[in-house]
Amino acid sequence: MSGAAQMPGPVAGRIRASALADLYQRSRAAEFGLSEQEFAQILSEIAAKYLPPGAAESQAVAFLRSLRLEELALARCRP
Repeated sequence: MSGAAQMPGPVAGRIRASALADLYQRSRAAEFGLSEQEFAQILSEIAAKYLPPGAAESQAVAFLRSLRLEELALARCRP
């Protein structure tokens, strides 16, 4: 992720920018018209719903990497 995009919401501060950048790149979200901030918000919503409170960064990153990121980005893209 370029700039200072960070994951908003309950998992903010738990995931390093470099991990978010990797997830964003893997998802190809930019190709589908999603900004880094929008993609981070989507991931935050998913993590808040499925991760236990207080989950460690390693757990959060492992969970998010297990998602079908490209399909997620495509499903959330703007037409």
